[in-house]
Amino acid sequence: MSRDELLKKLQDLQEVAAVDCERAHKEADDALLEYVNDAEISAAFELIEKWYA
Repeated sequence: MSRDELLKKLQDLQEVAAVDCERAHKEADDALLEYVNDAEISAAFELIEKWYA
């Protein structure tokens, strides 16, 4: 994923968040991990307990 694609995805998720902020947050997390593209960072991130309101 390119920087421009990530930026577009995050901008699109702003609209999703107005309806379903939990879904938008999860998709933003996924997009950022895809952008970073590092298996070790992704694995460490997945081990963190998450709480969405």
